[in-house]
Amino acid sequence: MSPLSSPNLIANAGFALAEAGAPLHWRLPEGAVVVDVPEFDAAGLPHASQAVQLTEAGTVSQAVTLADAAPQRCAFRLVARAGVPETAFTVSIFRAGSALTSHRFTARPEWSRCRFEVEIDGSDGRPLTIEIAGPDRAGAGLQITDIRLVALDDAGLGRIERFPVRFLLRGDFRLPSSRLRAYLVADYLDLIGWPVSVNAGGGDGLIVFQKVRRWGALLRARLGGAASVYDLDDNEMLGSRLRALDIRLFAKAVDGVTAGSEFLLERMAAWNRAAFLLDNMIDVLDTDIRRNDGPWQGRLVWFGMPENAWCVDGIATDLPVARITRGGDIEYQVKTIDRHLAGFDLALLPMPLNAETLAKNANRLVKCAALGLPVLASDTPENRRAASRLGIVEAALVTDGEDWRARIDAAAANYDAFKAEMGRARERALDIYGREKIVADWLGFCAGLTRK
Repeated sequence: MSPLSSPNLIANAGFALAEAGAPLHWRLPEGAVVVDVPEFDAAGLPHASQAVQLTEAGTVSQAVTLADAAPQRCAFRLVARAGVPETAFTVSIFRAGSALTSHRFTARPEWSRCRFEVEIDGSDGRPLTIEIAGPDRAGAGLQITDIRLVALDDAGLGRIERFPVRFLLRGDFRLPSSRLRAYLVADYLDLIGWPVSVNAGGGDGLIVFQKVRRWGALLRARLGGAASVYDLDDNEMLGSRLRALDIRLFAKAVDGVTAGSEFLLERMAAWNRAAFLLDNMIDVLDTDIRRNDGPWQGRLVWFGMPENAWCVDGIATDLPVARITRGGDIEYQVKTIDRHLAGFDLALLPMPLNAETLAKNANRLVKCAALGLPVLASDTPENRRAASRLGIVEAALVTDGEDWRARIDAAAANYDAFKAEMGRARERALDIYGREKIVADWLGFCAGLTRK
């Protein structure tokens, strides 16, 4: 468990597992429907691929039992929008019919976060009821999703004095580095009540340059007394000598650097003594999604950037390999790829060893582990480090020169054991690479920079 927060206390808050038109664990009023939400806005909202839509007044509810009997300070948050501007709805938390707290929010046509904090005493063991009631006007088309209830550890939060954080980045939510190292970090900071902004905003205590080198912004940060961090998760020094020089000078000029792999960390630490290895959090938005317990059916899959699809071409196998990528057999979409991957039996992640891939993180291997999807991946330094932490080195890594076809056949022959091993790895992945742990460790590093 993170020193800053517990996992989500609400079951299936991502609406990832809908049965007969309704999400598991939630009670919906008559007329409410589950709708797909394929898009996201400039802030990367919403994260879930489905939302509950209310067109007439009604109540969405769920019973929640707290595992910890001690009083807890909790944060509740959801994301909402409505077709009619200024549509109101109410969020209430009840115990034995008595309201512990109630908050009225206004939904707008664009997605927005709605959040509050509440003290909850779990000593009597009685469950809570979370109720979301609305809309206050017929036909408003109120949509709610991304629902979170987390217990805030006051001692953990108290150890770090809060400071405003602003991220500057080059891509939108679809770019993995922007999503995992900026947008989702910022989203979690917002959840636990941290002042944070992406691209816009002011009054910074810390400014994070995520793969961008903006000398003017760095100068303004220095003049304003803000600390600065440069984050890099690709070997961009390979691009040109001029770019490599700019990276080195910028890394030296900021207060600290974060790297996405040990390979990059070693190089960046030579330029800045305040260096930190920032692993990507799990690239799974709906963590309820996982590979089912079905038998081996020979369904193989590769996923990645289209320019890297050639990596799987050299694998000799009698079985077809589906490619999930832009323009591939299955079109890659941030919100659908996890559902697609969960329908396969084995993921193949071959990768050549060179100066670029030595710096690559183990993002795809960890994603498969978090889905409980058996995977065979090339034995790169970062894949080995992640596989060691997850306990799947022997099962998942394919060394240079090994016969991929033989490994695929072996996986098929021992599939039940492989699935069980990946199931155990899934629990480790959610703990080690969950956003709570990743952001807590990162905050500890950044706090040291702001105190200089």
